[in-house]
Amino acid sequence: MDVQPLTRGQLATYFARVKLQEGPEELQPNLHLLCRMHLAHVQNIPYENLSLHLDKAREQHPKIALHTHHLFLKLVKSRRGGYCFEQNLLFAAALRACGFAIYLLAARVCKTNTCRPGESSASIIHNQPHVAIGVLIEGVHWVTDVGYGGKGLRLPIRNDLVHVLDVDPPVVVARSGDSLFSENTLNLEIYKGAEDSWQAANGQCLGYAHRLRTKQFPDCSSDDPALHIQSPGFFVQALDSHGHFQDQYFVQFQETKFAEFEMLNWYTSTCPDANHLKNVVVAIQTPVGRNTYNGKEFKVFEGSSCTWLKQPETKQEQYKYLQQLFELHF
Repeated sequence: MDVQPLTRGQLATYFARVKLQEGPEELQPNLHLLCRMHLAHVQNIPYENLSLHLDKAREQHPKIALHTHHLFLKLVKSRRGGYCFEQNLLFAAALRACGFAIYLLAARVCKTNTCRPGESSASIIHNQPHVAIGVLIEGVHWVTDVGYGGKGLRLPIRNDLVHVLDVDPPVVVARSGDSLFSENTLNLEIYKGAEDSWQAANGQCLGYAHRLRTKQFPDCSSDDPALHIQSPGFFVQALDSHGHFQDQYFVQFQETKFAEFEMLNWYTSTCPDANHLKNVVVAIQTPVGRNTYNGKEFKVFEGSSCTWLKQPETKQEQYKYLQQLFELHF
């Protein structure tokens, strides 16, 4: 089974959820629409795993399921959020409904490790799975990811690290050699089609920036022996508050089928060792930064600076700030 697109009625409801007002005549699968949809999604649907931790959230949606119908009911109709699989598979369903050519990309989250200029990578890939989306527009590949949380991509990033082999079916492969591809170098050329200015949209003025880098395995270490494979791919990197790029996750250069994400989702939501069962995570991007909650503290960021912090003393306070900062109602 593949990702099922939203119906026309569901798509209209999704657009209302993310506060977009595109009409049917504007649903052209181009870069302008992709940028608007990405930015609207990350600023209106929170990243959260509360169904694994909060009783009222669990009562609303006790099972984390990835079929389009379930994702639509939870994230759109119930105005909840979700973690990476839920977010990106709902977004994939919306993109397909708009006519975009997409493919799913399996990824693994990297442990934080600063990559300074001139230094070789020492990133550690661990067993927390992730998913991103590849989008092909007029022969150009883009990576879009609305499921990484507060520090994730604020807009799609162009992926010139790949090309397509002219075979049937087409195969996406890495270009030869090690290289970097930074959104900073693309400037207005990429984002001129988006309504928001490039600086505000990709977060450069907020201290945010992302880039892609590609190398062959193994140029990094892993705490999972199964990952010691010769698998070509690329790293998504983010600029930290010290001005250094850090690897966020590693993406394999191959399309991954929906059934594989169902298996990974089962692990993520049921295995006691899975990160999401150990930690509460709630985050949403804002026009000026991000809001976060880790089960202990609520924080509001402007750029990379925390401007407000609150430790709730009661359940009532917890629900109050979940509503105020993330529009989550329980």
